[in-house]
Amino acid sequence: MLKLCENGHTDYRIIIPKDYDAVTRYAAEELSMFLYKAAKTAFTMGFDDSEKTGCEIVLGETLRESEKFIRRNDLKKDGFIIKTDGGDIFISGKTGRGTLYGVYSFLEDYAGIKFISYDYTYIPSVDRIEIPVQIDDIQIPPFEYREIFYREIIANPDFSARRRINGTHGTLSDKHGGKFVYAGFVHTFYSIVPPDKYFAEHPEYFSLVNGKRTSDHAQLCLTNPDVLEIAKKYVRDILEKNPKVNIISVSQNDWYNPCGCDNCRKIDEEEGSHAGTLLRFVNAVADSIKDDYPDVIIDTLAYQYTRACPKITKPRENVAIRLCTIECCFSHSLKYCDKTGALEDFGRKHTITDDFDEWAKVSKRLYVWDYVTDFCHYLLPHPNIHILQDNINFFVEHNVAGLFEQGCGDTINSDFGALRAYVISKLMWNPALDLDKLIDEFLYYYYGKANSIVWQYINLFAEEVISKNICVGTFAYPDNPVYSEDILNKAEKLVAKAKEAVLYEDDMIKYHVEIFALGIEYTRLFNKRYANPNSEEIDRFIRKCTSMGITHIREWSVLNLFENQPERMAMLGK
Repeated sequence: MLKLCENGHTDYRIIIPKDYDAVTRYAAEELSMFLYKAAKTAFTMGFDDSEKTGCEIVLGETLRESEKFIRRNDLKKDGFIIKTDGGDIFISGKTGRGTLYGVYSFLEDYAGIKFISYDYTYIPSVDRIEIPVQIDDIQIPPFEYREIFYREIIANPDFSARRRINGTHGTLSDKHGGKFVYAGFVHTFYSIVPPDKYFAEHPEYFSLVNGKRTSDHAQLCLTNPDVLEIAKKYVRDILEKNPKVNIISVSQNDWYNPCGCDNCRKIDEEEGSHAGTLLRFVNAVADSIKDDYPDVIIDTLAYQYTRACPKITKPRENVAIRLCTIECCFSHSLKYCDKTGALEDFGRKHTITDDFDEWAKVSKRLYVWDYVTDFCHYLLPHPNIHILQDNINFFVEHNVAGLFEQGCGDTINSDFGALRAYVISKLMWNPALDLDKLIDEFLYYYYGKANSIVWQYINLFAEEVISKNICVGTFAYPDNPVYSEDILNKAEKLVAKAKEAVLYEDDMIKYHVEIFALGIEYTRLFNKRYANPNSEEIDRFIRKCTSMGITHIREWSVLNLFENQPERMAMLGK
């Protein structure tokens, strides 16, 4: 073993390039800080043009390395290598962000640091840190784009970087290695061609629905040449004004009503999908920028009425297709349950697995928009934790290059939000990890002596949906069969046991258990709200949620106190 430090002493220096960038410097600072916190040992820093005086931890591309063992060209943008050579340790990525991720992996794997949640990092207190003499560890994530839309992740850029998330919603800066910078992100048709600006004089730019041009919850006429030119200009204007943008959304609005004019209808019928007109339009926009902006991606959706892959047209290499799973069951793996994922277009029936199979054949850059929370009831126990790994591996099998997991992004402390953020981030980086071990690890550090009881609670709901083949979608209500009186009674007893188990734990552990307990309290309160409404009970619950930082009870619904009973009741769901 190599002795990194012992009893406050080390023979190692941290070396970075003399012409370091912000992210490499930050990687050195993070490494030094966490090693000091764990072993109370100060590691000095030096530059690669200095004389070598002892053992070194070398970060990034420096004069110290040899290409024969730092195979940087084999790494993708976020990949890294950790390698020992003699007594020296090299941590390097193809980019500074890769180097930073390598530092976090080194801290986790060799110093015992656990980046558990935004409000808790486990740092062991040790006298000595030793590492193997021979390390040759190359890590390359399967997804180039990794985004988890949980407030627990996106609200804290340092934690996002430590969990190796590079999506657009987090406030990641240059020191974190930057991120994917979206323009528009999604549902951009009305940003591209605003109805207030164009509809009065050019109704032909918008959907023909039931024989009439409309801008009321409509889409665009994608065969209109003027609309295409407006879209091309829109994209170029963004790129000229925002040089950091590397992906632009040209995507349908968040409703139906595609254009039914003769030209659009003809193409969609030929293609067997409304994605036909959409993809031809998006391809033309992508073609218009590929020479001047070769690294920019045009992003669009395969969503609801465009989910089916067209028969003829294929996406360009600089087009990302974001396939959405919104219709699906999430209590069973996508691979084995198509009950809520079946659609029919132009007489063509297709399941979500059909669509993945078809898009994977033709798309060079297939992204996924997946759903991992209950958007109607953020606190309702959502039995999907057991299938997270299956679905991520399903995406890997279909050559998915980017993954957006939409959780509860507008508030902290939704149903197991911190656990899902942890598990998903780990699996996004390495889908082969053991799911049970990941959950075990999180529960141990996050819930203290209640960890095994919380495990029983999670398994209670998982076993119920599996044994009785109950489907739970992303818009589930407490009247779903999984929330039977028998299950709620069992869950309530487990919550009581969890609270008792942490009576003598520290305040943070108790706080985490109190958040966990909200799920059953919410479900009970919702179920009794019509039969026996109690405004004081509801007010008390809302105050408790507010004290825990919860701002939303469901998507788009701000948690607040109201003076009259109907509005209080409305806070607990539609």
